[in-house]
Amino acid sequence: MSRTVLHLTPHPPVRSGIADYAREYRRAIERHTDWRGWWPETDVVAGNSPADLASTRRRVQQWLRRDSLREVALVHAEIGAKQHDQFWTVFWLQRLVPDLPCCITVHDPPLLVAPVFYPLACGSRASLVRRALRLLDYTPAGHRLRRYVLARARAVFALSSAGTESLRGLMADPARLRTLPFLAYGGSRPRECGGVARPTRLLFLGFWAPGKGLELLLGAAEEALAQAPGRLQLLLAGGVEETGANRGYVESVRDLIGRSPVRQALELTGYVPGDRLDDVLADADVLVLPATRASSLAASSVLFRAMAAGLAIVASDVGAIREEVRHMETGLLLPAGNRAALRDALLLLAGDQALCARLGRAAQAHVRAEHDEATVARVASQVYASVARG
Repeated sequence: MSRTVLHLTPHPPVRSGIADYAREYRRAIERHTDWRGWWPETDVVAGNSPADLASTRRRVQQWLRRDSLREVALVHAEIGAKQHDQFWTVFWLQRLVPDLPCCITVHDPPLLVAPVFYPLACGSRASLVRRALRLLDYTPAGHRLRRYVLARARAVFALSSAGTESLRGLMADPARLRTLPFLAYGGSRPRECGGVARPTRLLFLGFWAPGKGLELLLGAAEEALAQAPGRLQLLLAGGVEETGANRGYVESVRDLIGRSPVRQALELTGYVPGDRLDDVLADADVLVLPATRASSLAASSVLFRAMAAGLAIVASDVGAIREEVRHMETGLLLPAGNRAALRDALLLLAGDQALCARLGRAAQAHVRAEHDEATVARVASQVYASVARG
C-alpha cells in the first residue's frame, strides 16, 4: 500500500501560525511513522475571485493529467480562518477524485474558512466588502457548503476538545470527528523567573486585534508597576497583519503606549519571524494571554510554544484555554476582562519567583507528556491507516 500523504497547507515563508505548525507536523509524521509527505510547491491562489476558483480547479486537473496522485494514499489539509486556497483545493479534489480519502484539520472551529464566499469579492480587497461577505458565512448557504466539504472527509481533526464538540452539528457522521493533540514544538532552556538582578519579563505575542486584551494588559501593568516599581517589564511582540486590516487598531494601541506613565518598562519588538521565536521566548519569564473574548475554539499555537519553552502562563478563561492552563497547576487562569485579577496575577508572579518557576516547569512537563511529536504522530498515523486507499 502506498504511504504517501498529500499535504495541503500553507507553509513558510507565509507568515502564519498555521504555516509554522504544518511544517512541524509534517516533520513529526516523517520522523515517527512510515508515512511520507508530498507538499506541492505551488503558488498560493488568493481565492477571492471566480478566476481564482477556476485556477484552483485547473491545478487539480493538472495533477490528474500528470498522474501525480497515483501514489497518494490520502490528503491531509490544514484549514483555518484564511486558508481559502486549501479549502477550495479540497473541494475540487472531492469533486474530481472522489475515491481519494481526505483528512481535514480544522484550526479555527467551528468555522472552516472565513468567509466561504470570499470569491464573490471578484478581486476586491476592500475591508467593507470582506466584512459583508463574512456575514454570508453564517447563512444557510454557508453552512451547507461547509457541511459539503466535511461530509466527504474521511476524518476531521480538531485540536481541542471544545473545538471537536463545536463541529458535531456540521458532521453528517460525527464518528469521523477526532481530537488530535496539538503538536507542541520549539526549543527550551533552563530559566529563573526575575530576581534581584532584573525584573520579571512578561510577554504578549501575537497579532494585535480587538478582543486580544492589549488595552486591558496595559492598564493592569500600569497598576502593577505603581505598586511594585521596577519589578516588571512588558514585551509586546506582533502587530500588523500582512493585509494591514488591523492597522488602525495597532496605531491606537501604540498611541496608548506612547502616553503610558510606565513607558520605560514597555518594549515593542514588532513581528517575530519563526526562526527567532525561540530566542524571544527564552528572553521572557511569563506569557500573558489577556483575551477578552475568543473568536473560535481553536488551540493557541502561541500558548503551546510558550509552555514548551517553560514559561509561566497567565491567561483569560476563554475558548479552549482551560484545557491546557489549569489554575495554579500549569498557569494562572483568570476571568476574562477582569483588570484587577490580571494585575494581581502579575504582582503574584513578580513577587514569588519560586511559584513562577514551578508553573513554568509544570507547563513544560504537561506538553511534553501529552503533546509531544511521538504522541501526535501515533494518533494521526492510526487514523491515516484506517482511512487510506490501498
